[in-house]
Order: sequence, then structure tokens, then C-alpha cells
Amino acid sequence: MSQSAIMNGLVPEKYIEYVLTRLKNEGIREEVLEDLLPYSRTLPGHLYKK
Repeated sequence: MSQSAIMNGLVPEKYIEYVLTRLKNEGIREEVLEDLLPYSRTLPGHLYKK
């Protein structure tokens, strides 16, 4: 997971924390999982390297 995050310009620690929080709060549903992929265009900007 962290390598995919890095390859997509994400900060791995922030991305993993975000994924785990969303899964905890929203559950494991297909639409949630699609939004959490490291190449998803719906990820918040604060997860990316500056």
C-alpha cells in the first residue's frame, strides 16, 4: 500500500491514516473502496506531497 501511495504522489503515512479512518467510519463498501484507491481523483489534497 505504501509503495502505491508513493507512486501516486501521496504521503504514505497520511494516506494510510485516511484510509483506515474512512473504513472505520463508513465501512467496507464498494463505493468507499473505489474512492480510497491511491489513484482516485477524489482523495483530498492534504494527502499529496507538496
